[in-house]
Amino acid sequence: MTLLKKAVNLIPVGLVLTITILAFQKWQAVQASKPDYNNSNKVLQGLAPQPGSSERWEVTNVVDGNTLTVRVEGKDDRIRLCGIDAPQLGQPVGNNARAKLRLLVSAVGNQVIVVPSERDRNGLLLAEVFVSAGKGTEEEKLLNYEMVQAGMARHYKEYSDRCPNGGEILAEAEQEAKGKRLGLWVKQ
Repeated sequence: MTLLKKAVNLIPVGLVLTITILAFQKWQAVQASKPDYNNSNKVLQGLAPQPGSSERWEVTNVVDGNTLTVRVEGKDDRIRLCGIDAPQLGQPVGNNARAKLRLLVSAVGNQVIVVPSERDRNGLLLAEVFVSAGKGTEEEKLLNYEMVQAGMARHYKEYSDRCPNGGEILAEAEQEAKGKRLGLWVKQ
């Protein structure tokens, strides 16, 4: 009988232990699915363009920190990176923003993957633009995110909901840049 009483007394402990283990496993799964914003070299998962919704284009010019000229089927077109706003050339950080975007594009041989959204009132194609994350990998980096994370552009909240991946990732990138006082956020 005493053995039975001990076993009954251990049931709540076993139940609590089981619930704790299940909760911990769930927490680990959630943490593993979140991007690591503290590691700027880490490639964001889940943002890659869907097959058929993107095209590979060649960049012929980096106009400023958020505008590219690309060649498509022998014709030039201008792309504005969706959901971000970089300073104009001549403004503080403007020249650095263009240099950063040039560096990101030239590192991949001027080849980008474009996910179009819409045309703005000036006729520029608003798009998310991806580049390869490196040789030997099929993973991609989102240039829109990279520019905001580096402090070279602001999250353009008013229009980022029109971007294929939305604006949440850009808002988080801006908070990271502000926290590290990068680029636009140096003096804050």
